[in-house]
Amino acid sequence: MSNIEEKYLEMSHKIQEKESEAGLEGLNSNERQFYLVDSLLMELNNGGFDQYFSNSAGEFWSETFAVMEKLGITFLASLGLKANKIYHSNKSEDDKLDKFDDLDDKFYAKMEYEETYKKLLSLLS
Repeated sequence: MSNIEEKYLEMSHKIQEKESEAGLEGLNSNERQFYLVDSLLMELNNGGFDQYFSNSAGEFWSETFAVMEKLGITFLASLGLKANKIYHSNKSEDDKLDKFDDLDDKFYAKMEYEETYKKLLSLLS
């Protein structure tokens, strides 16, 4: 495990604990931004875009994707915007799941975690 990954996981844990105790409102602006993108990453790694949009984290998609754009996490932001269009489309659930699977595959194949972690950690320094 790299130093960046270790630091990221440490900060993720601290911010998750703070959010658990004080709620999203209890986080400062930078912690909130970190938390939102971190939540997206956790949902994607656990169940993909379908899970993200089906759970409460998906309620904050607009803010989350804006944070990623601001930080230059463009690959993930682009996938997220495509997933959002699918989620809010009139497609059947099966069609949505097929489209989400395609985006999930792209995410798993090309996600650059360490670069993303660096960008998220920049919020907290």
